[in-house]
Amino acid sequence: MHEMTETQRRLRGHDFLPPAGERSRIPGERATEGVPPAEKPICIHYFCATADWWIAEIWPEDGLWMAFGYAQFASMPECAEWGLISLNELEEVRVMAGPLPIIVERNLYWTPVPFWRTDAEGTLNTRIRRLRDQTEAAEALDALPRQAKADDLTEDSLATARAMILRRFPGAGTPSSATATAPSPGAPSASRPSLSQLQEWHAEGGCETPDGCWVEPDGTCEHGQQSWLLKLGMI
Repeated sequence: MHEMTETQRRLRGHDFLPPAGERSRIPGERATEGVPPAEKPICIHYFCATADWWIAEIWPEDGLWMAFGYAQFASMPECAEWGLISLNELEEVRVMAGPLPIIVERNLYWTPVPFWRTDAEGTLNTRIRRLRDQTEAAEALDALPRQAKADDLTEDSLATARAMILRRFPGAGTPSSATATAPSPGAPSASRPSLSQLQEWHAEGGCETPDGCWVEPDGTCEHGQQSWLLKLGMI
């Protein structure tokens, strides 16, 4: 299978493209054309200090590698969009930020998920992570059927989204949850997560704290709670 000549391999420290065996399982050109954007499988995540690229399709073309995915730039959030991406051009990116070069890297811990489960701005996953208390969680649960219809989510995705909310706010599904008193900020509310949950969070590039905040894997939230990974001494 066609390989890529890399220009930033030494700085990156890893191959820009996934291994050939993994690439063979990624949809090719237009293979996800009939899949709603929210459900498109994101098989590769590329990132740098100021941007993210969420890749759904890749294919070789005229000796180069092309992709279809969602690009998002921190300085221009309004320009985020789905489109064609030249992976060769992405690999060659090198911008100096002071004395340090910025290059594009591949998330080596990425697990394929539907687009709605990425941390791209505005995805359902992002909105779920930003829920602050049980009242907001209950409102989000009520809105899920409408959200699922608007985004063409499958029944499995709808069930997964509901489970994600209830995992963070177990009481949000009770009839009185919409009017329940929110817990005090910083008050631990979650039981110890399972190893598989910790691995999933790490693959997503973050981690929850005992009070439900979303932080870096080794981070501490504004309420003083450490990430579960840090609290359990796993990093």
